[in-house]
Amino acid sequence: MKVALVEDQLMFRSMLRRLIVTDCKGRVALEAGTLAELRAKIAVFSTVDLLLLDIRLPDGDGLDFLGELTIRQLAVPVLLLSSSCEDYIVHRVNRSFAQGFVHKDEDPKVLLTAIQTVVAGGTLSSAPARQATSSLRVDGGALWAQSFNPAAPLAIAASGSAAISGTGLSLATVTNDASSGRGLSFTAASGTIALAGLTGSGSTRFASHAAIGTLSGSGRLHAGATLTVQTGTFAGTLT
Repeated sequence: MKVALVEDQLMFRSMLRRLIVTDCKGRVALEAGTLAELRAKIAVFSTVDLLLLDIRLPDGDGLDFLGELTIRQLAVPVLLLSSSCEDYIVHRVNRSFAQGFVHKDEDPKVLLTAIQTVVAGGTLSSAPARQATSSLRVDGGALWAQSFNPAAPLAIAASGSAAISGTGLSLATVTNDASSGRGLSFTAASGTIALAGLTGSGSTRFASHAAIGTLSGSGRLHAGATLTVQTGTFAGTLT
């Protein structure tokens, strides 16, 4: 078994290397601490059996990198690692094509099992099950949300406002009816924010790229970079 190992923390990477070689009887064919190093060695991917990839790296997001593999038509089983189990991370992992996810606080035996399972063609996630939230509504004041259940609809009333951080978020339908001077802001300066739908009369601002499934309503929409819309009828203002 040959593994591409991508982890920026040297001590943890050393532990991973030892587990791969000693416990899995495998070999580390590629080792990197950043996405730049990984891209420079990407030709090796055609020879590996597993990509063991940290999500949070110094120069980018491991989940965003998975899209590059699709573009390059490189098919390799992926096992993701993260020190975070926040809802928005788990939701993004579940929507990716990665075959596995292990939290870094898990027992090494869990990681060993995950490696063996993914290499054998299976899937395994150590993320805890999340209780579904029916909806999140902001009736007054402000919501600053870095982690919440992104599978739940978000509704912002006329007296509310919200600012949401995090790169590469994928959310359910958002209803934004915030009054003038208020609104909804996605503050991440990189990555793509994907919404199943956006409607309402309020102002919505994306600091970076945005992809919307169904767009409707009469609000004001600002995209810091590219904006992609699949369908809908929008009677508002686009800037």
